[in-house]
Amino acid sequence: MEIDRNPEQLSRNAVELLESILRSAPVPPSMPPIGLHEVVGYVAGVLSPNDAERLESEAIVDLGLRQGLVQASAHVERLKRTPYHELLSAGIDEDPVRNIWLSIIDDHVHLLSKHLKGAPPTKWPSLAAMGGDGAKGLNAFKTIWRSLFTQPIRGRAADGLLKLGFGYRRSASEIVSESTRIELESAWTQDSANPIMECTGSVLANGDLEISAIVTPDCEATSIFVSFSMHGRTLALTDGELVRGRARVLLPGLGAFLHIESGPVQVGSLSASVVGWPVQCEIGQIVVESGPRRAPYLAMPVVRDGALELVGYFEETHSGGKWELSLAVTPNSWQLLRLFDIKKEIERPQVLTAALPKTAMEGPFGGALLLKRIGPSVV
Repeated sequence: MEIDRNPEQLSRNAVELLESILRSAPVPPSMPPIGLHEVVGYVAGVLSPNDAERLESEAIVDLGLRQGLVQASAHVERLKRTPYHELLSAGIDEDPVRNIWLSIIDDHVHLLSKHLKGAPPTKWPSLAAMGGDGAKGLNAFKTIWRSLFTQPIRGRAADGLLKLGFGYRRSASEIVSESTRIELESAWTQDSANPIMECTGSVLANGDLEISAIVTPDCEATSIFVSFSMHGRTLALTDGELVRGRARVLLPGLGAFLHIESGPVQVGSLSASVVGWPVQCEIGQIVVESGPRRAPYLAMPVVRDGALELVGYFEETHSGGKWELSLAVTPNSWQLLRLFDIKKEIERPQVLTAALPKTAMEGPFGGALLLKRIGPSVV
């Protein structure tokens, strides 16, 4: 077969071949344009990884979208540093970014009330159920774990193309395993005050973590309480019934979540008791940053008459000052709830109250809170 080496003829043949390939190629489904909700959701860290990847891909070639991301990021940062009750007082149509941000907070508080209501409010079955409640539930789940159990991820480069550091393409379990290097190495220490004679853990083939315990023959307890500690935080995980001195407690999916291989494990970050939860479990969802001052003693946060109520005992004169109370609302964001000026009068407890969304239910509150001292009192 003789080949036609005429450049013009080769060019026409190439064009016809390309047109034939394009006609036979499947037509990709049309996608809705990226709007303000997606931009704010990306900055807040609440988009699905697929939606975040799509936004990043389009932002590479769309200067307007890149500029919108930068502007939205700065705007959301200002909203986060504005006390929540002040956000509510603004006009409803004056700031669409604010309205989207408020709806994100509303959704998060609704899920907290739905799944984590109770005392203590952060048991693993409730957290796991929240994580299975759709995309918003998974974000709420990640918000709790990232804010309480992991090192800060704000500012770290994500795997996304824009490298903005919003933590996409990283599941909650990846964040936990990579930033904390959980190793369940040590066993329970037996002493005369602890009636638990033996306590072992095993990760089942389906990823569940099973805890088995045996107590002393003279122990009259009827329940066992299991908690989890990391980075100074302690949360109640689950409880189980003691029958004839033995208990079997199942934590669905926890072994898989912590990336622990199947088989027996020695338990270090987990602890068990027969007399109830450790005291710190009651306020385990509160991070306190008091600097060199002594941290206040806190009661369990509750929702009363639609507002968050937190009772604090500031025993040390110098522990007074300006404090701020914030709520973790997305996997990468804390929302300032209110600023407080705690005077040096310490004879009575201070009742700290802050507005919450209407989606908050009355009773114990299970959200992750940050109480931070930011300076001395205003004279």
